[in-house]
Formats: sequence, structure tokens, C-alpha cells
Amino acid sequence: MNYLLCDDITPLILFKDKLKKYLEAEIKFWRHIRTLINIIIIKNYRFLNREHVDFLF
Repeated sequence: MNYLLCDDITPLILFKDKLKKYLEAEIKFWRHIRTLINIIIIKNYRFLNREHVDFLF
């Protein structure tokens, strides 16, 4: 009985690990995108009106 129980739970554990890795990769991706957006805003700061930049932040 215990063997069957372990067999049933193993796929869930593997799925949980895959999901965790996927979410970590997703978070890194969006942090990277946010950083790029912030860099673009800072580089273009002098070309934008002060009011627009305040609105973005």
C-alpha cells in the first residue's frame, strides 16, 4: 500500500519542481524586461518632457 502511495505522489513532486523552475525563470525574465524598460526611460529622459517622466514613475 505504501508503495502505491509513493507511486501516486512522485509525479506531483516532479511537477512541483518543474513548476517552481518555470516560475523562477519567468520571474527572472520579467525582472530583465523591467530593467531594460527602466534603462530605456533613463536614456531617453532628456528627450522627454519632465511631466511625462513623472507620470511614468
